[in-house]
Amino acid sequence: MQLLKHMEVVLMLAFGLLCATFALQPGAPGQRATVADLAAPVTVGPADAMAPMPMPVVNVVGRRLTAEQKRARANAG
Repeated sequence: MQLLKHMEVVLMLAFGLLCATFALQPGAPGQRATVADLAAPVTVGPADAMAPMPMPVVNVVGRRLTAEQKRARANAG
């Protein structure tokens, strides 16, 4: 049981070592991203693919909507 007493610390140190290994690993010169690359806008296909999605509506009133209120909401949007 003494071995498992400090297992949380051991796992935290192992995770930190793993993260430090990847963070400090030198990359290939062709794979480094520049500030200009990071600031460039991302385009994905045609313009209609970038159309905004409709915002979902959430009713928080503490009770269920009646059938009439549901129909009114469906017809409004």
